[in-house]
Amino acid sequence: DERKGPDRAKINIAFTAKTEKRTPEEVVVKGEFKIAGGTGRYEKLTGSGVISGYMFCYDPKGCVANQNMFRDMQFGLQGVYSDPAFKP
Repeated sequence: DERKGPDRAKINIAFTAKTEKRTPEEVVVKGEFKIAGGTGRYEKLTGSGVISGYMFCYDPKGCVANQNMFRDMQFGLQGVYSDPAFKP
């Protein structure tokens, strides 16, 4: 696909999460997500499930040198979805 990021179809995901662990270097969160459509081929996409992940400071000097801001993150989503636009 040669389209640039802003021109590609998007999936709309809303989520709520709670902190499960917090240290000066990382925050671990877990919660629930919902897929509420999107743009282009994802317009009628629906789904839900569990979101979990963590935020951290990828800075050799640590979070203190980074104004105590967690600027790096990794998340995973596990759940179910329905994509009426998919035609195998």
